[in-house]
Amino acid sequence: MKSFCVAILALMTLVACKKESQQPLTSVSVVNTRVEPSAPATEKKTPSYLEQRVNTIYSKVFAEYNQANEMEEIGNIPEPDSLYCSKDWNHWVNKVREYDSENNTDDIGFFEADYWVMGQDFGNLSVSDVKTVSLNDRIAVVELKIHNFDDVTPIRLDMVYEKDEWMIDDFIDLDHNSDWKKEMKEYMRGK
Repeated sequence: MKSFCVAILALMTLVACKKESQQPLTSVSVVNTRVEPSAPATEKKTPSYLEQRVNTIYSKVFAEYNQANEMEEIGNIPEPDSLYCSKDWNHWVNKVREYDSENNTDDIGFFEADYWVMGQDFGNLSVSDVKTVSLNDRIAVVELKIHNFDDVTPIRLDMVYEKDEWMIDDFIDLDHNSDWKKEMKEYMRGK
């Protein structure tokens, strides 16, 4: 009797499926699996978006630096370059660090200061006066001031649009006319 009930149930299911497949399709539900960016590309290419991006980057980076400083864990600061800097910037930083690790065992090497804070020591970090100087679809220039202790350093960021976001491609200390990327390239010339 049990087998007979199962057979009847299976037969009814097949008949019901056949009837549904013969009915005309009247509507289709499409599921969008594409991940939408946080903002449309056209909105990302405006001065206001770019300035907000720079403020967001620095607020996150400086929060980590300030927390590490308070906890006296300076060596444990997360590396922000992979999150906020361009592929080319990371290429040069990695090239210099690799060279220094293999060749400067008793010396500091190229990175005597930190380009994020424009100094060796840091505390009470913040930024101000973030301003877009130039902007097109692929590159931008932003100027801002970094506050580190009582020092205020005006800097310029050269930025590139890659991976659907603005990324830092170079840090330039305007007080000392120090172009970090240019200096890394000069340091590695012939090595």
